[in-house]
Amino acid sequence: MAYYLTDYSFPVFQELVKTAPTVILPIGLIEQHGHHLPLGTDIFNAEEPVKRAADQINAFIAPGLHYCFSGGGIRGTMNVNPQLFGLMVTNICEEFVGMGFRNIIIMLGHGGTENIESLKLSLQLFLRDESRRDIAVCICGLESDTFKALSCNDDPERDFHAGKGETSVMLYWHPELVHLENLTMDEPEVARNLRSDQDWYATCSRAYDHPTVVERVVQREEVKVGVMGFPEQASAELGETICGECVESLVELVNGLNARA
Repeated sequence: MAYYLTDYSFPVFQELVKTAPTVILPIGLIEQHGHHLPLGTDIFNAEEPVKRAADQINAFIAPGLHYCFSGGGIRGTMNVNPQLFGLMVTNICEEFVGMGFRNIIIMLGHGGTENIESLKLSLQLFLRDESRRDIAVCICGLESDTFKALSCNDDPERDFHAGKGETSVMLYWHPELVHLENLTMDEPEVARNLRSDQDWYATCSRAYDHPTVVERVVQREEVKVGVMGFPEQASAELGETICGECVESLVELVNGLNARA
């Protein structure tokens, strides 16, 4: 059974952490997900698998952190500097270790290349300290082979943001928040490019054409909606499969971490 960190007095917590040395930190983001999904989709991505695994894991669940870096610039998206985000999570991890946790699972509801790179770098620096050599920090997302197969295949047009996968899990978790009747896509060529490369939305330029000049990275003006996939192919049945795989993966990870502790 999982323990919600908010619910226990300090003396009770001190006893529980002795046999439940793992803590899960859900991290989401307010971000546009087309016209058919809610702004909190990535928050649900982080929290729902944890909730559904709660009765099968011996771990603490911490209050979520719902601000990180998207990179996108469409209205409805809240961006926090990725370096600040990495430092914030590292600071939280320092406190977790001080509380007695030996295993930390960071459940990312939002991926994003720059977001993950900044987080990994901050955590690697955190773990350089010799006193933390036995601390295990895991970065997880929607750990589902079915979900990952949608974006990791040989098809030149794959499924990423607000596409078939994310729409399916939302149809399973909160169908009342999904409005496929409002489904809107970018212009065909733009949509195709977004499906071919999740980072295509960004374009780089230099104030002076020389390799030493730092590039300026901004969102392409032609990206108006930002759907990167095929939400029209989504189904609650697929969402249930993805969620089931995520829960199974999380349970396995917690059990493994607790066994080593």
